[in-house]
Amino acid sequence: MNKYQACLKHVNFKLICWLKTENKIILDIVIPVMNKTIITTNYLKNIYILLVCLSLSFSFSEINAQKDLEKCEWTEYFFSNGSLSSEGCFVDGIPEGIWKSYFKSGAIKSLGLRKKK
Repeated sequence: MNKYQACLKHVNFKLICWLKTENKIILDIVIPVMNKTIITTNYLKNIYILLVCLSLSFSFSEINAQKDLEKCEWTEYFFSNGSLSSEGCFVDGIPEGIWKSYFKSGAIKSLGLRKKK
């Protein structure tokens, strides 16, 4: 074996060892971290969906509970163009509970809680 072949064999051995080490790093460190990120992302997405569903259910229950007040007369007022102006509950002719007022565009203008004195 001449000097050139010995050098080439040494370089090839070092290169193969380096590639094995690099692959080992990728397999042992990078891949698990990537999987952990995916699992964490899916976990956070599921928590976000759960929180959105819970908040929607609470908001709908609040609106529906509004109509369950004793002697509640649910009242809605409309603009001349037919869009909702305000809505709420009258008890014995006095506004009570949550009242919402809207702009003509349909966006909420104000939201207030009215109580009997």
